[in-house]
Amino acid sequence: MTGQLAIAACGPVPSPELAQWFTRPEDADRLVGLASAFWEDANRRWYRPRVLEPSAGAGNLVRAVIRACPMARIDAIEFDARHIPALAALAPGRVTYGDFLTVDLPRTRYDIAVANVPFDGGEEGPHLARIFDVCDRALLLLPARSLHGRARFAEVWSRFSDDDAQRKPGEVRWYLRQKVHLISRPPFGEKGGSDEIVLLDARRAPGPCRVRWM
Repeated sequence: MTGQLAIAACGPVPSPELAQWFTRPEDADRLVGLASAFWEDANRRWYRPRVLEPSAGAGNLVRAVIRACPMARIDAIEFDARHIPALAALAPGRVTYGDFLTVDLPRTRYDIAVANVPFDGGEEGPHLARIFDVCDRALLLLPARSLHGRARFAEVWSRFSDDDAQRKPGEVRWYLRQKVHLISRPPFGEKGGSDEIVLLDARRAPGPCRVRWM
């Protein structure tokens, strides 16, 4: 079994031109499940966590969050107008039509982001940077090359460095707490690029990193 997994369309008429490679429902549940203890605690305390989905697409990650924590307040952002009506009917929070990199966001930080950000041509760099600026925790689906291409994403991954000099003044250090390599998943389809996919749990709270293969 190789680590190369096909990324292709999943959901209603996605557009490769818009870098839309939608998360499969089972992978959405796996990603959201990285924070199972967080959701269980919120449900037990009747706490409504503020959740950011910055590139909501067909809404599979939104649905996964609702399954895990029905009381979550989800801000879903999507720049393809075709998906806005369905997201508005689904998301228990706010749905914004626009580009995550430019839309106005609340001043209060989100408890957690759940995201499969655009990654064609290195687009994930600025998306990740803004997620880290506005959230306390981030569950991320990324191609493995986003981790290995450190030269391209030095500004993003420098936030995880134990060298304070690598970060900009005022930037808070982040910690990679979980990393899951999806090596046993079947291909999404016949079209799309090929990459190994990783699921990441990144937090501002320090702690060791657990690595798994699925």
